[in-house]
Amino acid sequence: MTNLEIKAALTDEQALTLTLWGEARSERIEGRIAVGCVIRNRMAKGQRSAKSICLAKSQFSCWWTWGGQNNYAAVMDWARKLSLGAAIPAKSVLDECAWIADGLLGNRVRDTVKTATHYYAPAAMLPAGRVPGWAKGLEPLAAIGGHLFFRV
Repeated sequence: MTNLEIKAALTDEQALTLTLWGEARSERIEGRIAVGCVIRNRMAKGQRSAKSICLAKSQFSCWWTWGGQNNYAAVMDWARKLSLGAAIPAKSVLDECAWIADGLLGNRVRDTVKTATHYYAPAAMLPAGRVPGWAKGLEPLAAIGGHLFFRV
């Protein structure tokens, strides 16, 4: 299967699970929930599916090689496994991300980012201290873990 075919085979919940894992697996659970809230807020704003939002071009760095080849490879490895029916290891961070994704899609998780639709991680910006163009002049609605959250 090509990477495009693998992505196409994912369900909404799988795409959301892998996005949470790829974007925030080094964060505490609050950070993973916050990233998921951004995706759900985009869903509410644009009436689009979680999968279409997660896989949209240049939106979530874990799905693109420019966001880090090792992270992209790890996400695509799990995407391939899940598309082939593999089970997520119990009590893993990926399992926690699946639990969060289920809660977000089932509307059982409250919005922790105050309707934010975008975020970035200041520590990951290069050169150091750079602010994305879309965030310039905006005040963050929330700061959770290593991310700042905005409504754009």
